Amino acid sequence: MLFLCGLFVPVNDLPSFLQPLSYLLPLTYGADILNGAFLSQWLLNVWMDIAVLVGFTVVLKSLELYLEPQEILHQLLAGQENSPVFGFSGRGQSFRVHL
Repeated sequence: MLFLCGLFVPVNDLPSFLQPLSYLLPLTYGADILNGAFLSQWLLNVWMDIAVLVGFTVVLKSLELYLEPQEILHQLLAGQENSPVFGFSGRGQSFRVHL
């Protein structure tokens, strides 16, 4: 991801088959903001970069909030009480969450 985001090699200089893949990576938009701030070389408008990063954040956080309760329910039904979601033990310490 680091090499495709435009941080080391500009996205426009990448081979044509890699450029669409580069636009699917959130790091591309963060690198564009940094390039614009330090080098005044923008790939996109700064507000477009920010909007895309906010969009990635909203989509991925929504996905995480949707999937995490499913995982907790699955672990409860499977009887996996020692899973990291419910507790941990190590170095003489233990912690458990009882639902």
